[in-house]
Amino acid sequence: MRSFLYISTLFFAFSLNAQTFQLNPGNEVTTNAPVNEFVVGEISMLNTSAEPIVLRWALVEKTTPSVWDYSYCDFNTCYTGDQSGGTMLAVQPGNQGFIKVNAFTTATSSAHFIFSVWDENFPNDPEIIEFWFNGVASIENQASLNKLVVYPNPASANSLVTIDHIPANSKLRLTNSLGQLVYSQDKLQGKLTIDQELPKGVYIITLTSNAYSESRKLIIR
Repeated sequence: MRSFLYISTLFFAFSLNAQTFQLNPGNEVTTNAPVNEFVVGEISMLNTSAEPIVLRWALVEKTTPSVWDYSYCDFNTCYTGDQSGGTMLAVQPGNQGFIKVNAFTTATSSAHFIFSVWDENFPNDPEIIEFWFNGVASIENQASLNKLVVYPNPASANSLVTIDHIPANSKLRLTNSLGQLVYSQDKLQGKLTIDQELPKGVYIITLTSNAYSESRKLIIR
C-alpha cells in the first residue's frame, strides 16, 4: 500500500509540473539584422493540452546597442516601449501563442533578449527563450546609404511627409509598429509626398527595386 501511495504521489507531482505548451522553433532563434532594416524574431508556443491555457511572460535580460530601436509583441498586443512582462490571450488547444521581438538596426552590432514564459496555472515551470540579432552590413545598401531623405521626421499627425532621392522603378511599403501595411506604391522615382493622415506612432518606410533595398524609420508625434 505504501508503495502504491508513493508512486501515486510521484505521478501527481509530475502531472502538476507537466508542460502544457511546446516551443517552435525552439528555445532560441538567431536573426540576421541588416543595417537600417526592420527585422522580426519570433518564437511560438503551441498549446499541447486539452484545455485553453493563458501564457504569461517576463523579460529576464536584454543587451542592446543604444542606437537600436526595438519593441515586443505577444499573443495579445504590441508594446511600443520597454515592457517588463505581459499576459497573453487564452490559447485554445492546438493553437499557438507567441512572443516577437521587432528590431530596427542602425549599427553592425548584436542584440540579445531573454524571456521567461509560463502557463499561469504552472508558475513554477517556466521556459526560458532567447532572441539573438546579428547586425550585418547590407551590400546592396552601401551605395545608397544616407542618400534617401525623409522629411519632416519626426512629423505631426497632419503633416505631409516627403521621401526624396528615390531610385528608379522602386516599390514603397509603409508599415506600422505591428508590421501592418498602411500605405504602398509602385514604380516610383525621385520624390514622393504622402498626404495621408497617419496616427501617432513609429513606422518603417521600405524602398525596394531589383538591386536595391533600404529602410527608414518615420516617427509621427
